[in-house]
Amino acid sequence: MEEALDFIQPGWKNEQVACQFLPKIKVAHDFDSIDRIDKSYGPSVPEVYGLYVAGDWTGRGEVLADAVFASARRAAQEVIREYNSIEVRSDLRS
Repeated sequence: MEEALDFIQPGWKNEQVACQFLPKIKVAHDFDSIDRIDKSYGPSVPEVYGLYVAGDWTGRGEVLADAVFASARRAAQEVIREYNSIEVRSDLRS
């Protein structure tokens, strides 16, 4: 997986802050239920500016790999949207 990331995002390891190898980590699956209708997680975390989440637990009807990639796309779109709004605000100040 790291080799694939090296190919599509060269230099990513220079930005890496921490790394964990967890070969025996437990996985807990979760699905939407009636008591969580209209509740979703991410992509942005309102309590922490600049923090975005992606993963199978942030799915909006998707599960497992579909949820991972769909939530990663939502997070990337949110980052781009935020970047563009900052860029527009800074252009207005100039």
